[in-house]
Amino acid sequence: MICTSVAGRNEKGIKEILSRKETAMAEIRLDLCPVPTSSISGIFRESDIPLIATCRLSDNCSGVKCHERLSAAITAGAAFADLEIEISGKLEESLINLCHRYGCRIIRSFHDFSGCPDQESLQSMTDKCLSSGADIVKIAVTARQDDVRWRNTIASLYSNNPSLEGRLIAFAMGECGQASRIDCIAMGAPFTYCSPDEASCTAPGQHTSEQLSAILYQDRNLRQLDIHQPAASKSYAVRAVIAAALANGTSTISGYTASDDSCSAVHLARSLGATVDELPGTLVISGTGARPGCLSANRISCGESGLLTRIAAPLVSILSSTEFVLDGEKTLLGRDMKPLSDSLEAMGMTVCPNRVNGGLFLPFAISGTPNLTNVITIDGSQGSQVASGLLFSLPLLPNDTVLHISSPKSIPYLNITAQLLEHFGITINKETICKNGNCTMVFHIPGAQSFHPSDIRLEPDWSGAAPFLVHGAIAGRTVIHGMPYPSLQADAMILDILRNAGAFVQSDTGNGHDASVSKSALHAFSVNLENAPDLFPAVAVLAAFCPGESRIEGTERLHSKESDRAEAIMEMLSQMGIDARINCNSMIICGHSLESRILSGTLPVPGEYKSRHDHRMAMALLIAESVSGVRISIDDTDCISKSYPGFIKELS
Repeated sequence: MICTSVAGRNEKGIKEILSRKETAMAEIRLDLCPVPTSSISGIFRESDIPLIATCRLSDNCSGVKCHERLSAAITAGAAFADLEIEISGKLEESLINLCHRYGCRIIRSFHDFSGCPDQESLQSMTDKCLSSGADIVKIAVTARQDDVRWRNTIASLYSNNPSLEGRLIAFAMGECGQASRIDCIAMGAPFTYCSPDEASCTAPGQHTSEQLSAILYQDRNLRQLDIHQPAASKSYAVRAVIAAALANGTSTISGYTASDDSCSAVHLARSLGATVDELPGTLVISGTGARPGCLSANRISCGESGLLTRIAAPLVSILSSTEFVLDGEKTLLGRDMKPLSDSLEAMGMTVCPNRVNGGLFLPFAISGTPNLTNVITIDGSQGSQVASGLLFSLPLLPNDTVLHISSPKSIPYLNITAQLLEHFGITINKETICKNGNCTMVFHIPGAQSFHPSDIRLEPDWSGAAPFLVHGAIAGRTVIHGMPYPSLQADAMILDILRNAGAFVQSDTGNGHDASVSKSALHAFSVNLENAPDLFPAVAVLAAFCPGESRIEGTERLHSKESDRAEAIMEMLSQMGIDARINCNSMIICGHSLESRILSGTLPVPGEYKSRHDHRMAMALLIAESVSGVRISIDDTDCISKSYPGFIKELS
């Protein structure tokens, strides 16, 4: 990444440089810019790119003045504060505490303007920077023509500290050290410094931003994606359409996107007897006021939607007066439905299974009459969809029911179900019981309830937004308008993941609800995605471009998605030439920055890739192609319409 170092500019001049298309990151030399302290906050607060606040101690800039100016920048949102190693004592302690309080990453820097110390001295200085609070260590020495040892000395810092990839910036100042400002990126530095123009160098040997951009990115352009109408969450849409179909009256669902799964829910609503009028972005549904035994169903199709299947099976079992066949299409036919069968049998239903190699697959027949047992226990370790289906169905039974869910996973989706059911007039009481480290969610569900008609606006989909935001973090900037934050959607955690990976994240919780992610100094991260398995493909691509070894937990949740997603991701990464492995329940990915991959020739390998007809995999492959600039041919991108029909158009 390229950081433009800004010095000698007033407030207007600084903002002009920050507004340039080629400025992706900037260092503001607060000791050299004639800007009053009162104006510093505005510069840092209003910036939509990551900024470094730097203030060097000098005769003209005392410790008190540096503290004042750096504090103004840190509290206003500086992404980094450069604290030279000479800062110590109470000044050091105060600034470090302020950085921790405001989430500002710390650069500890050492400069030698006379020459290059020996390898042992520089290693000692690196260790000192780390021990004094550095998130990033900056070592800048001076290259002299009469002493060529500096090349090997700098290279040794990188080779002797492999764990600091993405956290060490070591280069040589001076005209003969100019190449080291590029070489450091290939060796793993998170960014390098340049000047806005030839007349504004802050250190000898700096390239201009135009020169450095041409070298690092060649013919690639850092792109801004600006998305105004993100797709609606199909998780909300499927639930809302079925709830409206069950209500006795008319409901309006706005913010609707006609994805394949949402259209399958509309088809099922009509099968239940509801009338559905489809308007641009809106559904008007006149429900049937469904009651047990009211439906004569022979065959129910759920398209390719796993959620819809798991809602429809227990629901139609209660509503139907006869045996019916549950069916689906495409990848759904290859997904094991044994946990669903177990839940139906717990209700007293009989499943005539289509068994293959010990698994249970669609289509299969369901018959019988639900029993009136008041306690049902299911295993929630495979996900929340079976439980959501029961929460839709059990309120229609004449008696009260208590639903126990052991080892629950994807809990945010259960909370979405409970919230939406409440919106449509269904009462459900929830508690969590933990004993000896094992937790069970318990839902107390009164019987003989009715769904009430209601109007609802669907939330945009964080699962669909995530790949675009990953794109911004790696290769430019992404702004998505209208994203709800905070949200019950588990995949809203993508913002926290990107922050933890070093991206510059801004989220407006006001009326606009804009989510913005800009490229910054990325680094390895760790995250548990057991509750958000749909994020896995996009986050795996993110990890491939984050220097260091990232760990993503939750691979066991991936085997029964549209594809065996753990296997599919590993196949994708292996074909790209990216080092990755699975250890127990974790995927471990060795990443390098985009710039390092460009310079070292380790960009993803071009070629023909398989999506396995999985919409999340196809999206991840498209993002990998877009950020890297290599040609990736994907066997099936039509599958993306399952959740986000406009994805490719938005990306292009």
